[in-house]
Amino acid sequence: MKPGKERILALLYIVLGAVVFCLSSQIRYRFAVASEDVGPRFFPYCCAAGFVLCGLGKLLTSPAQGKGKTFIGDFSGWVRMAVILLVLLLYVYGLKYVGYLISGFLLLTVLTSMLSLDHRPPLWAVMLFSAVVTVCTYLFFEKAVHVLLPTGTWIKPLLRALR
Repeated sequence: MKPGKERILALLYIVLGAVVFCLSSQIRYRFAVASEDVGPRFFPYCCAAGFVLCGLGKLLTSPAQGKGKTFIGDFSGWVRMAVILLVLLLYVYGLKYVGYLISGFLLLTVLTSMLSLDHRPPLWAVMLFSAVVTVCTYLFFEKAVHVLLPTGTWIKPLLRALR
C-alpha cells in the first residue's frame, strides 16, 4: 500500500524537526548565560518541537492513501500564495509601527481565514482563536522567557498617556 502525499509530508516534518533539534544542540554559547535566561538554543528547540508536533498531528489526521487537496495548483493558488507573502511583509512592517499584539492578531486572523481551504470557520471563531494565540504568545515571551516583543512606535505614546 502506497502512503499518501500528506503522510509523506508529515514524515518529512518529523525528520526536519529531528534535524533542527540535533543542529540546535550543537549551538555553542559565546557568553555566560544567566540562570534566568533561556540561552540561544531555546528558540531553535521550540521550532524543532513545533515541526515534530505538526508532523505528528498531520500524520495522525491524514488519510492512509490518496492525495490531499493541492494548495497551489492553478492560478488562484499562486494568487493566494502572493497574498500570503504580502500579508507577511505587512506583518513585519506592522511590528515597527503598531507592535506585536496588533500585528500578530491581524496576521493570525488573515492567515487563518485564508488557509482554511474547504471549511470556512465563522469570523468570530477566527478572531477569538487569533486573540487567544496572540495573547498567550505575548505572555509566554514577555513573562516566562523575558524576551521583549515590539510595542510599536505608534502605540508607545498611547501607552504613556494611559499611565
